[in-house]
Amino acid sequence: MFSIVLPAYNQGKNLQVSLPNILNQSYSNFEIICVNDGSTDDTAVVIKTYQNDSHVTLVNQEYNKGTLSTRLLGAKTARGSYIMQFDPDDQFTSNTVLQQLADQLQSHSPDMLHFRMRHLFEPPIYKIEPYHWANPRVPYKQRQPPLSPFS
Repeated sequence: MFSIVLPAYNQGKNLQVSLPNILNQSYSNFEIICVNDGSTDDTAVVIKTYQNDSHVTLVNQEYNKGTLSTRLLGAKTARGSYIMQFDPDDQFTSNTVLQQLADQLQSHSPDMLHFRMRHLFEPPIYKIEPYHWANPRVPYKQRQPPLSPFS
């Protein structure tokens, strides 16, 4: 299971795009932990509209503590085998990203994945996609060319 930690401070507008984008994944073994970091806009209201979906969990912080604190709280709440950080203005580039990632994890069994991201559009709308993953158990010089479950 993937735990997707989504910190949010005054991100109601972006969440209306990013939450459906994540929920549209063909792979269903994931949870989204939305951490409302003391927002003063409609962030909590937007997240609550998605709480009928069993994938979405809302965690509220009374006041703004910053991104690091918010991400850590989300990670502490996570139940998945892998924790993914996701920003409210990010979007997956296809609805099969999690399925492809799960397939790669099953065949390679890494302990940790690290992704570099690339921007596909200019501000204020960013789409990012991972384009490299590596198995840390294999020495760097013996690794195959970068594989991507996101092609």
